[in-house]
Amino acid sequence: MCKCKELNDCEEALPTRDDFIKEFRKLDSSSELWAELFACDSCRQRWIVEERAEADHQSNKAFKIDDSVNWLKHDTRPALAEWLISEHGGLCEQQCTFTGCEAKALKNMAVCVQHGHPIYKWGSTT
Repeated sequence: MCKCKELNDCEEALPTRDDFIKEFRKLDSSSELWAELFACDSCRQRWIVEERAEADHQSNKAFKIDDSVNWLKHDTRPALAEWLISEHGGLCEQQCTFTGCEAKALKNMAVCVQHGHPIYKWGSTT
């Protein structure tokens, strides 16, 4: 049963990556970026799904996208930022401790979203 409409733009591919993608059809892959492009068999929602993040003791993330033609250039950072803020329970009133950064820190962290997580491999840096 399709749950794509209920899911956020960034989701952890849980309980396992294989379970998350079991109703999806693989459209493309990038071994360089360690990610694959999928489409939901029911609603045709497109997803970028990381692979092998568990090698770094992290969960694989899945990102909803609209443009599957340019999926390798899709900027995942806004969706990741929303996910990180939600995972940390929001932002706090304290400023990020990185020199020159004026962004608010994540709750229970000393740093902001930008400094709290590496930029994803396939995200645009412009």
